Amino acid sequence: MTRCKICDSGNTESHSARISPFLKERMYCSQMSGVLLIHCNTCGFSFYDPLPTEAQFDRFYQNYRDDHYQQQRQKYEKWYTKDLNSALEMDKIEIDCRKKNMSGLIEDNNIAIKKISSVLDFGGGRGQFIPDNFQDAEKYVYDVSGATLEYGVKRISQILDSDTKKFDFLMCCHVLEHVPDLIGLIEKMKRFSHDKTIFYFEVPVDTPIEKKIFHTFLDTHPKICRIYNAIRYNQYNENGFYVMHEHINHFTVSSLEKILISQGLHIDYISYVKLKTVAGNTIISCFATIENAS
Repeated sequence: MTRCKICDSGNTESHSARISPFLKERMYCSQMSGVLLIHCNTCGFSFYDPLPTEAQFDRFYQNYRDDHYQQQRQKYEKWYTKDLNSALEMDKIEIDCRKKNMSGLIEDNNIAIKKISSVLDFGGGRGQFIPDNFQDAEKYVYDVSGATLEYGVKRISQILDSDTKKFDFLMCCHVLEHVPDLIGLIEKMKRFSHDKTIFYFEVPVDTPIEKKIFHTFLDTHPKICRIYNAIRYNQYNENGFYVMHEHINHFTVSSLEKILISQGLHIDYISYVKLKTVAGNTIISCFATIENAS
């Protein structure tokens, strides 16, 4: 793979990379060790080559973050404790911050809340990130992990449900960076849409190509900084090698915009947003609608 899989530019650079020991065991059954990190100098997208197969991807995310996952990961990453594993799913500060950010963007972009009668969080786990703006709407998650859902949230677990169920608001938050088949996932989302559906996408800004400037708090707390770096950016660099972890796609505004447009979506808003957490991590937020919808 020498061309960008989003914009098809040949202006790419390749970097030797290794697969993290945890990923190697859980996803690849210890049968693979080396990959390339491909960075596109045109749209800024970074990804690994080869990407995992669908079977390898499913193996990794089956029973995601259950006790076995945590124990398996801590075997290689000693700091990945049971408490930390739980906090990543349940941390109230993180949940409230992300919900507040999305709520503010919904208001700033004049989304007609009263016209939203149904919301689907695609890949949304328990539905904990559905913003409070939609308290009167039907709330669903498309999720196959079997996670216990938030009160009032219903589950959709098969794509065939899209034949009868369409949604006014489709959100996909912190999912695209994990999946090998980006186009396939967007196509699945679109099956749950109608011509007036509003799409919301959110991805982290965490490319390992660029050095990250940490919040002052982290700069003065090196241990926390190292843990934050490992969790959020996965920038292990062993003897000149980048290391592939859970995030296998790394986006810029340009690259996210290009892939959504290529799949028939019109971009209504897209921007970098710095979250107001201690870590101050940056995300990309995007609202889109079906192109040329009447």
